[in-house]
This record gives sequence, structure tokens and C-alpha cells, in this order.
Amino acid sequence: MGNADSTPMRSAGADPRAGAVLPLVIAANPRSGAGDKRAEVEAASAALAAASHPHEIVELDGSRGATCLRAARRAAELGGALVAAGGDGTVNAAVNAAREANVPLGLLPLGTFNHFARAHGIPLDPAEAAGVLRSGVTQPVTMGELNGRLFFNNAGFGLYTQAVRRRERAKRRFGRYRAIAVATAVGTLLAGREPFTVHMVADDAAATARTSTVLVFCSPLQLERLGLDADCARAGVLAVALLRPTRLRDRVRLLLRSALRQLDADRRVQVFSAAEFEVRSARRDIVVVMDGETARLRQPLKFRAVPDAVRLIVPRAE
Repeated sequence: MGNADSTPMRSAGADPRAGAVLPLVIAANPRSGAGDKRAEVEAASAALAAASHPHEIVELDGSRGATCLRAARRAAELGGALVAAGGDGTVNAAVNAAREANVPLGLLPLGTFNHFARAHGIPLDPAEAAGVLRSGVTQPVTMGELNGRLFFNNAGFGLYTQAVRRRERAKRRFGRYRAIAVATAVGTLLAGREPFTVHMVADDAAATARTSTVLVFCSPLQLERLGLDADCARAGVLAVALLRPTRLRDRVRLLLRSALRQLDADRRVQVFSAAEFEVRSARRDIVVVMDGETARLRQPLKFRAVPDAVRLIVPRAE
């Protein structure tokens, strides 16, 4: 894989926006998901080359955010699009870089779950995903924002942060597999954690609650898979879920209802929607998770829905 400054452009292809050439700069993380994904990136590259579509490949090293931003600026120079080839962490970095450089975003899904790609009908096969990059259309996508940074699936803290930390430790030991992610999430929920108090302000109304986790969603697909009402996400506002303090038997029931997609029926899960809200707790800093990546943020936590956050290349309607 080359870098954005040295890899030569390949010849022309179709612009999803206006029928002209749309060069692609692919920010590739070959370590996403289980195993080395260089073969998948090369398969997508071969499909683009076979169609004479211009593209460059930048392999991520060091800071994903800095590398994605360089790739996005290169895409802006070329009048093209940034493509995220990786899992949620790579896509999150690319989403924020695409917004900053004001370029369209494409996806080559290489992660463990690929919820964002699935939600927008983007194939998981690399050659098929390359086909979408060549012949798709750009569609504005609403996302969430936390203290100025975009997220496309969810953001949260509390028990959720604990689960992600355990998952990353297990992945370093056993590998990046879906079963590892599921097992650590189940184990963390069963173990539980001490509840804490949050103060929330939304739409000029304030409330204080005791909870063990705060989760904010902007993905209808994730909400549906948990059995929560996804209409608010489709309407362009954020869904907020609070898990009230629970005993072990309550947590077992939560797991069962989650597996059956019936969390809406559980009184221990409090859900509301808001276009914008603020969260405070007793601590000065909070370790939060955005799209699977942890970050320490200074309070208050300011969430908002961002309409038309990025222009995503999606399959053309039949």
C-alpha cells in the first residue's frame, strides 16, 4: 500500500454526485476486524482498477485521526472523496476528517460488526463495496456529536465504558472476533457496577437520575437490534437510554430481553429522545466511548444531532 503523496492516480471513473470523475483516497486500516485485511483492500483496489477508477491508498499508521485528515485533505485537492477502509474506529476518524475537509465519504467495511455500512445498504464484500464507490450516489447523513466530535453509531459512559475496556483487553489476548465482543459485553453486564448520579438538561427541562450507564444512539439499526424504538433516530434526533440500578436477576432479564429485541418492555431501561442535551456528573472528567473508541472528556458532555453531517456514498436506488 502506498501513501497519499506517492501512490500514482489510476485512470478515470464515475462521479456519484454529478457524472464526472470522482477520485478516491482510501484510508486503509488492514488490522481491522479479525486477521490481516490487506487482501480485502487489494481486492477493492483491483475492482476499481479494472473499472479504470482513479484511487490512491493510504495505510493508517500512528494516529488514525491525523492520517485520515491528511487523506481527506488530499481528496479535497483532487476534487474527490475520502474512503474509510476499516472498522468503527477508522470510520469515526474518517467521518470527522471528511467533515473538516468538506469531502464526501465512502466505506469499505472491514470491521467486526460494520453497523454503519449495514444501515446504509453498503455490501461487506470488498469488490461489491468498490462497485458502490464507483456508481453510487451521495446522501446526506445525520449523525450525533459529542463535545464537537461526530459519532455515527453510539456514544456512552458508565457500564458501557467498562464493557469496551474489557473487550479491548480480550481482543489483544484472543484476537478481534465477534464472539469475543459479545462475550465480554455479557460478562460486564452480569458483573454490574456501582450506580452514579447524572444531571441532564434537554429542551429547557432538567432531571437528575441514578444510573449505571448512559447510552446515546443515532443509528436506527442498533436501536432495532436492541428492541428499542428507532423512530427518533430516523427522525434525525438522538435516542438516550439510561440503565437504572439493577440486581443480578434484573441484569439476567435484561440480557434475555436484549436477545429477544424486547428492551422497550423493561422498566429498568429509561429511554427518551432529544435533538440536543447536556450531561453532568460529580466527576470533572468522564471516560466516554464513541463508536467503540474511548476518550477522556471534560464536563459538561454536550450532545446534539447534526443534520447532513457528512455526504455518504451509498448504493444507487434500483
